[in-house]
Formats: sequence, C-alpha cells, structure tokens
Amino acid sequence: MYDLSGSLDGVVPGRRVVRDLEVRRLDGRGTQGLEPLVAFGDLRHLTLERVSHLSLAPLEHLALESLRIEVAGGLELGTLAPPATLRRLTLFDLDENCAVPKSLALPFAFERLTVIETRAGHTGAVVQALLEAVDWSRLSGLKSFDVRLGGLHDIEPIELDLSFVGSLPDLIYLWVTGVHHRGPGPSPLEPPFEGLSRKLRRLIFDADDPDAIRPAVQAYLGVPVSPLTEGISVRQRRPYEPPRPAWTILSPADGSGVWHVYGSLADAAGMTSDQTETQALRDARRRLHEADPQLLCRLDFDPESSGTGISARSREDLERALKILGLAGTEQPR
Repeated sequence: MYDLSGSLDGVVPGRRVVRDLEVRRLDGRGTQGLEPLVAFGDLRHLTLERVSHLSLAPLEHLALESLRIEVAGGLELGTLAPPATLRRLTLFDLDENCAVPKSLALPFAFERLTVIETRAGHTGAVVQALLEAVDWSRLSGLKSFDVRLGGLHDIEPIELDLSFVGSLPDLIYLWVTGVHHRGPGPSPLEPPFEGLSRKLRRLIFDADDPDAIRPAVQAYLGVPVSPLTEGISVRQRRPYEPPRPAWTILSPADGSGVWHVYGSLADAAGMTSDQTETQALRDARRRLHEADPQLLCRLDFDPESSGTGISARSREDLERALKILGLAGTEQPR
C-alpha cells in the first residue's frame, strides 16, 4: 500500500510496483488532477479520500479492480467510465455538489456496490441520484449491495423503487437502511419477497413491522425462524425527526441541573474536512481561557468525531461561552 497527499503532479511509479494506492486531500483545481495515475499500469485498488473538483476520466485507462471514494465534493461522476476489470465500487459521504450522470453503466462482471451517507446536515440526494442512474440490467451477477443513510445522525430517508433488488439473484450480502420503497409493484423486501435472492447469507434492512417481517423472510430464505438468527437483521423503522439546530441550549433533564448544547466546532470555524473536531476544540478552549479562564473551569466538553457537546450548571455560563466562540444559541425545553 502506498499513499499520497496533495497534488499528484509529477508523480510516477518509478521502479515500484504499485497495486494499492490511497490518495488524500487532492484538489483538482489548478493541477493535473488524476491524470498522472495513467502511468500506474499495475494499479488495481485505488482509494480517493477527502478529494474535490476532480474528473474521473483518467481512471478508464487503468485495470482497476476496486475504487473507493470517501468524503468528496465537486466530483464529476459523469466522467467515470468504469474499466471492464472493476469489481467493487464504494462511494462514501459524497457532497451534494457532486455531478451525477443520468446513466451509470457498471461492468457486467461487477460484484460489489456500496453507497453510504452518514454525515449530519447532509441529505440522501446524491445516493438517490446514483442508484437511479445505475443500469441494473447489467448487474445480474452482483453479489453485494449496501446502501445506507444515517448512522450516528438521522438523515431523512429517500424514496426509491427497489424492484431492481428482485433482479439480482446472486446476492449474498444485502444492506438497505434509510430507503423507503416507492414503485408500481411491491417491494422485494416485503412478503412475498418477489425475486429476492435465496443465496443471501447477510441481510439487514428496516421495516415498519419488523416482528412480522423477520419470520417471513427467514422462512423464505430457509433459515431457522428465530429473533437471534445470525445474518438476518430486520430493524425498526422510526419516523424521521429533523435535528435541532446546532448550539440549541437544552434545559436540564431529570433534575440533573445540567444545561447542554451540541454542534460542530470544526464546521463553525470553517475548517477543511481533513481537520479534526479535536483540533477545533483545542482552539475553542484556548479562546475561552483567554477571555474567561474561570468560565472555562465551569464547562465540560464531550468531543466526538463529528461534533462537541458542551455542558454547564447554568444557562448563563453556556450563553457566555457561545458568545465568546461566536456561536448562536437558543433555548429549547427537553
């Protein structure tokens, strides 16, 4: 495995046999973009992470077997002409400004497609557009299909005609969450599970009535009818509730006397996507210490990868902290 960061301009494999390559923080504006990769004739597995404003056209000249794009913006996905060798494609957290083609023809021998969006404040628009663009008639041999919206953060579900799942008889792995079936016919994830692959060994999806769906799908697949059956998970579908605005002040719950706010300090500071919430919190603590060191001592911080919780014993302390950090705050009872 080799990895590169920044511009690829002038990069050549030299005497190295480069089969696995990870490219990070590449902005195609003012550079050659991915064009230097054409010289990497041995490349089989490519990961593009935290990249932006790229044409994917150069990739058609490579014999790639797998392509993973994670956290990306301004991509021209319509320029992707997948080589016949491509077997696996993963698209993870693509910004809404990525240009999606009307049609995406993956190779007939393609095996694994993963399309996921997990980030707070983002939508499933790109996921929906991509899945609607795929020519599913070419993918009868697909073995793994994974589409998810949300995770740690709720994202509004998308509506999609899932009937194409019934035309994938070789599926072994299927994960569909955050997607509601909307089509002229029944969903293949509801009885009688029309066309659903009987080869499935791992199946995860959500439903309005999982207790009714679970034994039915287990019977269809010929596996033991039990809530603990390994490999089969039917999850409760919850009504979508829009998230509270960042830095909403939440009043104490259960008599704890503790007030809370939550939001991304990195987003508020305008940091780039490869800078961390931990770094943003360090900067925020420094600013608070400079303005009011005693206030800082009265605050508790709970950082996560995508945001930071701040708590205090008084609403006034939170309001002052938000003011110092230039963050908006409104009170909302729990």
